Amino acid sequence: MKRRTQDVENIEEDLRALDQYISRLRVGYDQYFAGVLKREPYDLRNKVQKIINRYVDSPPRKSGFRFRFNQLNAKYQVYRQLWGRIMRQIEAGTYRPHRFKATLQDETAPPAAPDESSEKQASSGIDKLYGALAAARQKTGESASDLSPEKLARLVRTQTQALRKKHGKGKVRFRVVIENNRAKLKASMSKP
Repeated sequence: MKRRTQDVENIEEDLRALDQYISRLRVGYDQYFAGVLKREPYDLRNKVQKIINRYVDSPPRKSGFRFRFNQLNAKYQVYRQLWGRIMRQIEAGTYRPHRFKATLQDETAPPAAPDESSEKQASSGIDKLYGALAAARQKTGESASDLSPEKLARLVRTQTQALRKKHGKGKVRFRVVIENNRAKLKASMSKP
């Protein structure tokens, strides 16, 4: 009798842990796909798989526990299929959020400071950046009357020199972002 109550307690504890692990695993994969985590949450996935394997081999005798386990197992299998499909899309380069980010970067981050490139390329980069900034200001309802390509080019040169002085050599890129309903220029620097 005592052994049976221990088994029931163990099964309850395992099913509760399995439910929590699946929830945490879903959050972990969401963070991985968003780029917050650098690698998949393998450790947690192994814990989930270990519990599932234990009860697939010998299912609980009580129908309530068996129902709960089958429900959690089905939930995990659906997530597993989803994560596998997303991983294949990422590998193929067709995962929509990643494509959107890449397209957005291409549109809003033209090269602002030329490194040994022609004057024509520099002016087209400033023109693209100017167009993106003017469009963002229009979208937020800000005035673009004080903005000109020449003024923007001076600002970009000044910020580029300051960044290079502070961080050394590297490629400086500018992009337009909207923060607190205001259009702003954000600079980033990559290593040479």
